[in-house]
Amino acid sequence: MLKAPCLLCRHPHANSPLFVGYFELMRLPYGLSALGIALITSIWASDPVMAGPTSAIRRPNHLSPFACSGSVEKRVWALWDGVIKDSVRNDLIEKRLLSTGDTYALYDLQTTLSNLVAMAHRCGRHSRLVQLADLLLPVFNGMETLLPPNEHHQGWVCRGGSLCTKANRRLGREVLLVSLQGLGLLTDLASRLANYPNSSFQQHSFVGLTASASQSHLERMATPELRDSLRLRLQAKPVDVKGNSSGLLFTSGDIWRYTIAMNTAAFSAESWYPSKAVRGMVRDTAHLFAKRTTIDSRSASPRANLDAHFWDRRVDHAYAGYDGVVSPVKCVRHQGKLRAVLRNPLIPRQPVSGTGWDISHARRLVPLFEAVERNGSQASATFGIPFGLLPTRLVRDAYTNQLADVIWNQDPKYPLFSNYWGGANGWYRVAYKPGNGSCRIGYPPFGLTSAFPQGGFITWKVYKPQLGDLGVSLFRLSISTRPSDRVFVTKYYPQLAVPDDAPGPRQYGKLQFWSSLIGLN
Repeated sequence: MLKAPCLLCRHPHANSPLFVGYFELMRLPYGLSALGIALITSIWASDPVMAGPTSAIRRPNHLSPFACSGSVEKRVWALWDGVIKDSVRNDLIEKRLLSTGDTYALYDLQTTLSNLVAMAHRCGRHSRLVQLADLLLPVFNGMETLLPPNEHHQGWVCRGGSLCTKANRRLGREVLLVSLQGLGLLTDLASRLANYPNSSFQQHSFVGLTASASQSHLERMATPELRDSLRLRLQAKPVDVKGNSSGLLFTSGDIWRYTIAMNTAAFSAESWYPSKAVRGMVRDTAHLFAKRTTIDSRSASPRANLDAHFWDRRVDHAYAGYDGVVSPVKCVRHQGKLRAVLRNPLIPRQPVSGTGWDISHARRLVPLFEAVERNGSQASATFGIPFGLLPTRLVRDAYTNQLADVIWNQDPKYPLFSNYWGGANGWYRVAYKPGNGSCRIGYPPFGLTSAFPQGGFITWKVYKPQLGDLGVSLFRLSISTRPSDRVFVTKYYPQLAVPDDAPGPRQYGKLQFWSSLIGLN
């Protein structure tokens, strides 16, 4: 066992970063798949980003384009410095959140920046993390004192925007889900800064403001009503769900509360110790996630689904088994407004048993698992979480296997991903009503497939290298000039087909995708 590393050390290219990365991958418990080895070979020899003579490719100073300091990371920061940073500051923060009072900007901040924050941390870009913290500081100016019984707390109250209306009763209220999603990003970044040995990072005002906001949110959420709801759901079975009710589901709010708690544990405990109610709420949430994770061990690789069967009767999932080209509804104008009406002849509902979450909402698993990996030990001590209750490597592997073995269409050249985490690929959210008067016919089969490159799932290659291979395939497709490739990307991954000179907001998808590819070798 001692001889092989010594021989490898005498290799003429032993100091090459890519060689070292290859050796480290070979030492991983799961090793490299044949496809992963082929990936490294293809990157060395044929990647469009890497075009050049073999002698140049193999020199010791060569970097993979997807390594930290590689060509793709350089493209990320060029895109960020060129148009996206100013767009985030001016469009999302200043205009939407602070001027309009549209708190859904918090939702978009998280989806836009989460992968970038993780990449900057992986690659040791300390100054970039500070830059992001400086950029996000103004979001706290949008907080205001809440109405009783929360008059001692502050939150983001929705005052405008297309998704806060009188009709959906969100106008003038805090939309807790978007506040939690925003805090998911803020606590993610702040917890990384708080864990740096550099005291200036730990004492950055962004860290203190985030700690106060997250602690406040956790305290005021730990109501008797929520604790009762968690206990009820811990005992519930799928047959207990009535109609379209969401009362017994494991929701996005639950997973964000769980993630925020994991991140908040990284902050100094000198000024805050969670109340008994908060500790109980976090433990119950951890129990609920564990209970609603269904692991199928019948195959060689265990696979996990989330909240399977509890969503079977949801209106959003009514056509999970219908994979036709035409939507079951069409939009027609009635009394000056568009509304969805059923087609004639009728396309009947086709629910699928055990669908669970959809792949787009399941993106929230990515920041949860990363928060657990970084802060799980601190969180267990802070909230009194029993040993083994947090998602283990085996649980994370099972979710990864589900994505790679069931949800992916098994086409390495033209990868697509089913709409539902359980594997169904029918229409999603047919005739969905967001409450702002818009008409939506729903998402067709593979209509949510962009969640894979933009949602951070590629970073799960640390559990299954094959997912990194698929990310590389999509990158090559996105820069290909072949007509068939362009048609494919434009249809299924439109945000990756945006030209480089497009305005900032249209470039967000590429930023999400590129940053999830980097620094994982």
